[in-house]
Amino acid sequence: FDFIPPLLKALADHGYGADRANLYVQSFDHAFLKRLRPRTEIRLTQLLVDDGHGAPHVPLAQAATLAAAIGPQKSLLLDPATRRSTGIIEQAHALGLQVHPWTFRDDAVGPGFADIREEMFAYFAAGIDGGFFDFADTALAVRDEFIGSL
Repeated sequence: FDFIPPLLKALADHGYGADRANLYVQSFDHAFLKRLRPRTEIRLTQLLVDDGHGAPHVPLAQAATLAAAIGPQKSLLLDPATRRSTGIIEQAHALGLQVHPWTFRDDAVGPGFADIREEMFAYFAAGIDGGFFDFADTALAVRDEFIGSL
């Protein structure tokens, strides 16, 4: 079954097209994004998981051939001991990719962080462009606080 035609039809039926600044189609499957790319101008996000060796399962340069953004697993971006960038954010930005890690949750704070505010501040300071946030009110409040602290 080719999922692309019904996806594109549903998006068009609801007024979503290339001019929608807030629309991204995301997938972990690089092959799917590769099939989708020639059929739409909608921005694509390559979702990324750890390949088991601390690197994304799809190389960033490969993702950049199709995608406008990456959605990496948070653990790929910051060294847990130092909270310093692993370099993926900087590499992605150098390739013209936005970085939207997943998933920030008030009730599931990442290892080594006291609370969601501390975790989100660390990722914002590292240079993420957005993210997946299950508690939008918290995300907006912490984002605004972070921007106000600059």
